[in-house]
Amino acid sequence: MIVTDHHELPPELPPALAVVNPKRGGEDYPFADLAGVGVALLLASGVRANLRESGWFKRHPEPNLRFYLDLVALGTAADVAPMVGENRILVRQGLKVLEESRRPGLVALKEVAGLEGKPISYRDAVFRLAPRLNAAGRLGQARGALELLLSRDLAQARIQARHLSDLNRQCQSLEEKVMRQALDLVGQQDLGDRRVWVLAGEGWHPGVLGIVAARLAEACHRPVALVSLEEGRGRGSARSVEGFHLFRGLAACREILSRFGGHQAAAGFEVQAADLEALQEGLEQAFDQQVGPEPLKPTLKVDAKVLLEDLDAHFYQHLERLRPFGPGNPEPVLACAGVECLTSRIVGERHLKVQLAQNGCLMEAIAFDMAAAHPLGGSLEVAFSPRFSFFQGRLRPELQLLDWTRA
Repeated sequence: MIVTDHHELPPELPPALAVVNPKRGGEDYPFADLAGVGVALLLASGVRANLRESGWFKRHPEPNLRFYLDLVALGTAADVAPMVGENRILVRQGLKVLEESRRPGLVALKEVAGLEGKPISYRDAVFRLAPRLNAAGRLGQARGALELLLSRDLAQARIQARHLSDLNRQCQSLEEKVMRQALDLVGQQDLGDRRVWVLAGEGWHPGVLGIVAARLAEACHRPVALVSLEEGRGRGSARSVEGFHLFRGLAACREILSRFGGHQAAAGFEVQAADLEALQEGLEQAFDQQVGPEPLKPTLKVDAKVLLEDLDAHFYQHLERLRPFGPGNPEPVLACAGVECLTSRIVGERHLKVQLAQNGCLMEAIAFDMAAAHPLGGSLEVAFSPRFSFFQGRLRPELQLLDWTRA
């Protein structure tokens, strides 16, 4: 057996012919942040090179590994791996293959996500395709996702893809339930000032803990561990924020954990219900050692100051060369002063849509989850990420507002 993996390694490796992991100590491979699919692809590349050298392909057809880049791009995006180095190259090239892919399972998946025949971005892969595959695993039906990807029959793949969409809706419902209960616990236990949150609930579905922990960690800017309790035992999933190495934090608590694994940003573990308070204290001690005694504060780093009129086709072409954006390669944050907010309105109950003007240049902008700021008007200095779309063949810029101040 050969094991391929990309997670942080335990002290003892499993018995196998080989454990292929770029994080293994003593290895000279220069890029340690490959996603699992990237490790598998490079193993296949190495096997192909050996077979080529041995003359195998003189008698057999040689496979073109580009054929698998659609799966590599989707897997790397789904794993939310750092979008740097080889990951970025594989995803950038793989998204092109994914757009053109006639693999029946991916055609069906693109259809139910409304993406068939359309350009596919990294965000599409992360937020529209991957959740449908992940939902199967979260609800204990991972074989369904595997069967979809391996399917050779489009009609059957369409049935399976619709089923995965149904599972994804179930997941979303479970996520919202756990999210509400977790936020209630934060208030009940007065955890607002704690640097790390460890929250536990009876009957929480283990399959959705990771995504809820990620949402809480991002919204509240601190590491979050959620634990599903059953008969005194807990299964947990944790997500971190930049600055705190989660796997090392859990390693410092290994004496009270039945098992754990993961990497810097995400991890899973098992713990007894009686040890939850000790886990809270242990993770906070690890936080103090890694970060310091003060909570991490969210900051918005502005990459450049621009004028609205700068967001033209020339700017768009340069921006496209930097894609795909993701962890480790975030979208640029730009700032613009002396902007007039002409109108504002609430869309989708939670979001704010505004029209901005500067030096005769008009531009639409959206601020997600900021409906409470309505009505907004007057002179502003805004921070935003640029968005571009094509409407009737014309390039149309739009801003995603991240913050603003009165000018």
